Amino acid sequence: MTLTKASVVIASTNPSKLSKFYSLVIDSSVSEGFTEHDYELRMQGGCQISFYKPTSKRESCRISPPSLAICFQKKPSSDPESDIANWVNELVSYGGRLIDGPIVESFGVEAWMIDQEDNKFMIFVPFITS
Repeated sequence: MTLTKASVVIASTNPSKLSKFYSLVIDSSVSEGFTEHDYELRMQGGCQISFYKPTSKRESCRISPPSLAICFQKKPSSDPESDIANWVNELVSYGGRLIDGPIVESFGVEAWMIDQEDNKFMIFVPFITS
């Protein structure tokens, strides 16, 4: 499985409003993300900013996703749980640490990792949609 894209993710209590604000900042239009609560801005050159409402499936407040982070996304999969588990194991072998998840959502599976310098980042594998 190869890396398909990297983007910036911004956690928000109101992703619609925040994405509209940033669309004015960068003069770009807002598009829908994976759910009705997620939005994206795409800029020339391929850069993407995703605005999302953090998962409600988090079991505790021990780990909070940062309000701004890099998200690495693999290609959509019919078995994203297995794919992300393999990816987590690979990243751990390189010195990363799993800090939250994997969490299964209706649109895919996410996990939060931390690198060797304590920077949090998200990894994500979406479900294949027909």
